[in-house]
Amino acid sequence: DVILRSSDKELLYSWKILLSISSPVFRDMFTLPQPDADDVDELLVIDLEEDSCTLGHILSLCHPPSCTGKVTFKVDNVRELGAVLEATAKYDMGNTRRVALEELSNPSLLRQDPLGVYALACQAECHEGAKLAAKHTLTLPSLVREYVPELEKI
Repeated sequence: DVILRSSDKELLYSWKILLSISSPVFRDMFTLPQPDADDVDELLVIDLEEDSCTLGHILSLCHPPSCTGKVTFKVDNVRELGAVLEATAKYDMGNTRRVALEELSNPSLLRQDPLGVYALACQAECHEGAKLAAKHTLTLPSLVREYVPELEKI
């Protein structure tokens, strides 16, 4: 009964009740009077700053089967995970964020970008994730200086 429009203008359909359960920010948003804005299929359209990939990940965590605790959440890279963690913090999505934080121990991400995972873990104050990622940075060549944008946010 609601549509989220991403920054890249993709429309993502959802239900207010599931978003309200997942996020007090959305719950409060839905209690406010809504302006006469765009509507698609007679549904409320809410414009958000996040891109469709990030919103898709968040919605997959908010919707069943996520509610049962049997979630398979995987991102392709550290930048995707960073965007999901940032959005879940922004919308105060505690349970959704906890599931996303588990990706800090994803072996594929740790092999691909251990320094980026370390930076995300530090930002999220996830000490175990930071320790695990720090160990994986030992596999990096010591003379290679690689720019990791996630380090800017520590």
